[in-house]
Amino acid sequence: MATGDTTWKVLPHGPLTALDDNLWRVEGSLSGAPLKRVMTVVRRHDGGLVLHSPMALEESAMKELEALGPIALLVV
Repeated sequence: MATGDTTWKVLPHGPLTALDDNLWRVEGSLSGAPLKRVMTVVRRHDGGLVLHSPMALEESAMKELEALGPIALLVV
């Protein structure tokens, strides 16, 4: 049975930026493409986080994200 690559590759990205109460975004680069990618983070009423278009973050940014609350849902 074939298995996929299970390692996360952290590509260049900006900071976790607050847009509003309970809403953040991170803009990053795509490998080999001039396009940008955007991860959006929303905190639900129960404190859980919804990550839309999640991306691997450098350690300090990941700790900042984890401090916002538990990740409840990934939307890919």
